[in-house]
Amino acid sequence: MTFSNKTLPIIFLCSVVLSAILPFAMATEFAPPASQTPQVNTNSSSDSSKQATPEFPVKKFKQDNYEELGAKYPMDAPQPENVKSVVEYDTETGNYILRTYVGDMEVATSFLMTEQEYRQYSAKNELQKYWREKDSKAAANNEDKFSISDMKFNIGPADKIFGPGGVQIKTSGSAELVFGYKRNSIDNPALTERMRKTGNFEFDEKIQLNVTGNVGDKVSLGLNYNTESSFDFDQKMVKLAYKGKEDDIIKNLEAGNVSMPLNSSLISGSTALFGVKTELQFGKLNVSAIATQQNSETQTVSSKGGTQTTKYEVNIDDYDANRHFFLSHYFRDNYETAMSQLPYISSGITINRVEVWVTNKRGNYDQARNIVAFMDLGETVERDNKYWELDSVNNNLPANNANKLYSQVTAIDGVRNVQLTNSLLSDRYSGFDINGGEDYEKVESARRLDPSEYTLNKELGIISLRNMLNPDEVLGVAFEYTYKGQTYQVGEFSTDAITAPNALIVKLLKGTAQSPQLASWDLMMKNVYNLGAMQIQPDNFKFNIVYPAVHVAQLHMRNARHPGG
Repeated sequence: MTFSNKTLPIIFLCSVVLSAILPFAMATEFAPPASQTPQVNTNSSSDSSKQATPEFPVKKFKQDNYEELGAKYPMDAPQPENVKSVVEYDTETGNYILRTYVGDMEVATSFLMTEQEYRQYSAKNELQKYWREKDSKAAANNEDKFSISDMKFNIGPADKIFGPGGVQIKTSGSAELVFGYKRNSIDNPALTERMRKTGNFEFDEKIQLNVTGNVGDKVSLGLNYNTESSFDFDQKMVKLAYKGKEDDIIKNLEAGNVSMPLNSSLISGSTALFGVKTELQFGKLNVSAIATQQNSETQTVSSKGGTQTTKYEVNIDDYDANRHFFLSHYFRDNYETAMSQLPYISSGITINRVEVWVTNKRGNYDQARNIVAFMDLGETVERDNKYWELDSVNNNLPANNANKLYSQVTAIDGVRNVQLTNSLLSDRYSGFDINGGEDYEKVESARRLDPSEYTLNKELGIISLRNMLNPDEVLGVAFEYTYKGQTYQVGEFSTDAITAPNALIVKLLKGTAQSPQLASWDLMMKNVYNLGAMQIQPDNFKFNIVYPAVHVAQLHMRNARHPGG
């Protein structure tokens, strides 16, 4: 048989169409008769009437009952996505018809089911769908691993109290810790072997932490910790809140950092509060109550002509402590007299030079010396211990020879050795109430301050430090001044003929034991206050001193007893 070139494409196209329609057409009632069904002979000697069961069966072209509709066979190709089955109800016969469509075209013979068959078919499909959903959820839950930054817990029956959702805690932030070790080595023969090598640890931490949590849909928790915040009250933020439903008496309950805004110009609210806040509802009555501690303050600043006008309120006991000192009781006693003819200071004294020594806590030993500081050195009237007798020629001016302290102490052999100072002085003055830590202080490798670290008033004899001293730090000085053409000296300078490691004898202004019973307590000035402002203009400056009522009554009584005092 021969075919022309024009006939071949037509035959090929017909074969493609037949191969696509044949699976659906063979499922119809035009299936081959049972007599024409091919038989498989398992054995040539066996009975030809027996049929072999295939090891991998395929879907039959024709379904005899509804149970075979949803059956799946492993050798079947998956059903295309554009093929869909639809069940229609026939109102005339009361039966259900299953139709198969590809798009809008029906491609298979419809299948008829009774009402009972359709119910069983539908129940089977729903059961399979239910177990598929359960299986997919179980697989999804197995994929959720425990995370410390996003934790979820189920609270079980407690959902009835706090609402659905369980416990959810989310954590985010960063923590940075920088630490190191600093070691200093100084080859200075004037220092002991132990003091030549020093070391200390340095730590720097930065933490930014944010924690949010929920218990159901009623309770929420917020925690924020930031070491880089500008204000102290913003560094730590903690808030625990409970939010009730519409018909609950407790509408809102907050604890931690809360705010209380008020819609009133008479009383202003505040946002930096720490305490408990509640909002209650009794029918049409709403109640808001708060019990907190305020962590902020409000200041009003007015500006005019390029300058700001600010009101300050400072308590009398908030003076600038451990920074401003008189060099001697003489300057303190004559302070009012020297300031009586301002702007001229009539003290008659000019301080030529001064050396200031403090406890060395910086590890800087470039200008370090051992010192022994005495509280009564150079004092005349205001001596803490009367054991130190006054010099026969006494004009009440501070000097090394103003009393017998300097001459007696320097005469003790080995007193300049800081390792023996305490024992020598204790043995020598054990019965005269002269104690270490009060009457004198011994400091090893004390640091001499640079002139940029303090300010000296040469006429009034006042020294002001740039940085405040700690309670455990010692302050000692040596100074030289001129009065009526004569030069006086209190203490010893590092340029004097006293070589290291021998200790210098200096004047003690502040010791480790600060007590109002000590004479050195009056050397610290308590009338200097820090306003936290700079470039204060004298124009429109007002200074008001407010006395409490009790103090005013005491002042009136004192003036009545001492008229003109």
